Amino acid sequence: MIVLTAVIQAKPGKEQELKNLLMSLFPKVSQEVGVIEYKLHSAQSVPGKFFFYEKYRDRQTLDQHSNTPYLQDVFSKMDGLISEKPQVELYEELVSIAELR
Repeated sequence: MIVLTAVIQAKPGKEQELKNLLMSLFPKVSQEVGVIEYKLHSAQSVPGKFFFYEKYRDRQTLDQHSNTPYLQDVFSKMDGLISEKPQVELYEELVSIAELR
């Protein structure tokens, strides 16, 4: 499985607008085949700091997700809302506590 993490920081005063934009992805992503987890978090200590945790069946599924028109639309709308380029990392899942139970 492929795991993607992303940290996105809103510009001051744009926190709610960015949150709404990011949350608008969920109904569409929930229909994608091969997306195992797609979670959005907000930092408790930094206003407007968001963290995505995403898990995909494989790299092909991630690539398909990355090329969806609605995700590209969100990326284009984020430009005026974020204070810096999102920090994105890819991981390969090695083990999960769910597997041990």
